[in-house]
Amino acid sequence: FGIFTVKTDGGEPEALPLPEVLLGSRIDPTFTVIGPGFVTRAVLTHPDGSADLFLFRKSGKVLQLTNLHSRDLREEDPSPNGRRFLFITPEDPLGTNPSRNCQVFSVNDLGAGLRQLTHFKETKHATSGCNFTLPRSGCSIGTTFWDPVTSEIVFYSLCDPFGTNPNGGQLFAMRPDGSRLRQLTATRGLAVAEDGTVTAELPGPFRYSGS
Repeated sequence: FGIFTVKTDGGEPEALPLPEVLLGSRIDPTFTVIGPGFVTRAVLTHPDGSADLFLFRKSGKVLQLTNLHSRDLREEDPSPNGRRFLFITPEDPLGTNPSRNCQVFSVNDLGAGLRQLTHFKETKHATSGCNFTLPRSGCSIGTTFWDPVTSEIVFYSLCDPFGTNPNGGQLFAMRPDGSRLRQLTATRGLAVAEDGTVTAELPGPFRYSGS
């Protein structure tokens, strides 16, 4: 795929430069327009198969935002002002995730100010990372949005921080620093009736409100 910009008057598209890829690596890009500038964030794979989060701009400048060399790292929504980027991973770069559960992290557009926003501890030693596949050891996170109106971070997760979500996923919200974590929904998850009928009640798909 190529990256192009086009003016709102329908003019000719302009191709943007892509970063050079080293032999044996690949680019898995996600593109987004943030404010007045064009910013592309991408999870780039190293030759050994591990990955990190990178940022490159219209000028072609490339900045490595993380140095985790993780095999389980996914980029999520940017902040409304485009200065911080969310990602999920079971890594422990700050020494605050010894259980290796899937967590939400954020980093700024200079590759500094790394923060762990969630502190889920479903097991003493999680082995499933951020995947939703079964069987699981630990819990997973997905579909993370940074609300442009309230600046709250809203996400879907199988985690159960309040002991109220034992059999399914729920929507959660928290402040940008990870404080004031709240469970927004209370769906039943997986329920088995007396006659053996299995019902799954989960929230989603979902989106945040507009401005």
